[in-house]
Amino acid sequence: MEENKVTNAAPEASEKKPRFTVKNILRILTVLCMIFVFCPAFLVSCSGQDVNVNVMTAVEGVKAYGETVVKPQPLMLLCLLLPIAVMVLLFVKKFTEKLNSTIILGCTAVDLVIWFIFRGAVKKIAEENYCTFKTTPWFVLNVIAMLLIIIANALILLGKMQMDTDLAVFFANGGAKEAIEGIAKKVTHAATAATATTTATAATTATAATGNDDKTGTATDAPKANPAGNVVGKIAAIPTKLLICVGAAVIAVIVIIVVAVNAGKTIDVNKYLTVEASGYDGYGNATVTVDWDAIEQKYGSKISFTGAARSEYGSALSMVTPMDALQAAMVVDLDEDSNLSNGQTITYTWTVDPELTKYLKCKVKYKDGSYTVKDLTEVGSFDAFANLDVEFSGVAPNGSANLNYTSSELSYYDFDADKLSGLSNGDVITVTIDESIIPSCAERLGKVPETNEKQYTVTGLQSYLTNLSEITDEDLAVMQQQASDVYNASVAKEWSETSHLENFTYLGDYLLTSKNADTWGTNNYLYLVYKVQARNEYSDGKESYNQVNDIYWYIRFRDLMIGEDGRLVVDVTDYATPYNRYTVDSGISAGWFSTYCWYYYGYGTLEELYKEAVTANIDAYNHQDNIDESAVPEPVAEEV
Repeated sequence: MEENKVTNAAPEASEKKPRFTVKNILRILTVLCMIFVFCPAFLVSCSGQDVNVNVMTAVEGVKAYGETVVKPQPLMLLCLLLPIAVMVLLFVKKFTEKLNSTIILGCTAVDLVIWFIFRGAVKKIAEENYCTFKTTPWFVLNVIAMLLIIIANALILLGKMQMDTDLAVFFANGGAKEAIEGIAKKVTHAATAATATTTATAATTATAATGNDDKTGTATDAPKANPAGNVVGKIAAIPTKLLICVGAAVIAVIVIIVVAVNAGKTIDVNKYLTVEASGYDGYGNATVTVDWDAIEQKYGSKISFTGAARSEYGSALSMVTPMDALQAAMVVDLDEDSNLSNGQTITYTWTVDPELTKYLKCKVKYKDGSYTVKDLTEVGSFDAFANLDVEFSGVAPNGSANLNYTSSELSYYDFDADKLSGLSNGDVITVTIDESIIPSCAERLGKVPETNEKQYTVTGLQSYLTNLSEITDEDLAVMQQQASDVYNASVAKEWSETSHLENFTYLGDYLLTSKNADTWGTNNYLYLVYKVQARNEYSDGKESYNQVNDIYWYIRFRDLMIGEDGRLVVDVTDYATPYNRYTVDSGISAGWFSTYCWYYYGYGTLEELYKEAVTANIDAYNHQDNIDESAVPEPVAEEV
């Protein structure tokens, strides 16, 4: 009660709506999480090219040299949609506070997991392509924001605070110190990691920049012909602190200097160009390189910046050399660089910044050309399907196929079938090999699959009985024997001494098959129908009864199947018999207004049996009828 009095003691404060509430802080953190989706979370460096990777990079996919390196991953939009969902929940008032916090905590936790999966995937792709991977401070700040959201909502669920809690009051409350200190430690640790990452990145960049001043190397050290890679590589050489000070202006200077005018000697760059092809015939790779070290050795001292460059950019030019600018301004690309064959002609094309001579005192000479691929190693072949086992299981028409690869040359994931379910005996499925792994086979094994697809015929599946003609005489005899055994057992257990079995005659069958084979339940029923002739005898000394009565009875089996050998597969111990009771009345008084009667499981007429067994099920089952009453023996004469 004292706390309530203290809270209400300051009416001016209670009337003023606090702004520093948990809900408002969560809204700010959520907006930051949405912004971080578009910020570079990772830095991947490949052959001098730095690539900033964010969520939208994954959504749109990555292309290099005109080819898709990473396919678009639209699922990564969850990193944006989940914070949007959290933001909506922070404004709606439809749910309870704890339900809102539970959903927000769950969404943020899933978002955090997706981010770390994204990080692992990017790192894996970078390592597989021999690239350098770094996590940027943006990623760290994003993780911190998500952790704060999770911690805040956890405290709400634990009852430590509420959405409308004024954090200024909460911080001043001694009982909240432990929770706040724990959060502060997590934030401080994450912030320290972010600072360390930034510092390490800056130090690495500065070292790289210093190393660029001392250029020694051979023709094989020449950078790859990639316009983005060359420009980004030179920018990466600039110290990070200086980049922060100069900003966008410095980057603009570098790009412009690359295309500066050269008033000196003419450089024929084609003389320093080399095209090489390697690998296996049909799957070869080509590279084009320019020996910039040799060009620098011969022309480096003769190339300089123009007056226009110096007057426009001044001291900023000290961060690059004229040779760096020239190299960044001239890029050569191949029209095809993979899956090459001997004798194939590929072309190389120069791309030169049109403003090159404006800022550099030099003249260059270049010409597009072609190269004929040669000296690729002949590739062998192997039967990729030799160690692939295709197994069929289940019951037609819902059988399934399973692929199992037992060799080390390929893997299970390299194969795909056009149909793996809904199979019947005689169906043909086609198994194919992923064509994208063929070049890898050539490179790893020196051989490729001799064929990329193979057909397999479905066999060995059982199928449900659909026609009475599929039942052989031998299989019918087995079921008839079970019917006889079941009825004789019931006679022995249930019939009185006044009842005697005269005849037990098989009349035929009713087959019911499901109209929808895809539904769960029984697929078919088989009724074996019998006519029972029972003699009933009774006398009370005054009157007597001695007569043969007819009873119609059945035994029912279910889910009968036809095996691969054509024989019937049925569990004869899984059967059903009628629940209906048929009464034979002697008409002789048994006292208390009753007569002496006999009771039998079955029906008085075949029509009654048919109505319950067949007619009552025709909404879900088709039926075939095969009944022959002519097989019934002549009625036994009544004994007098």
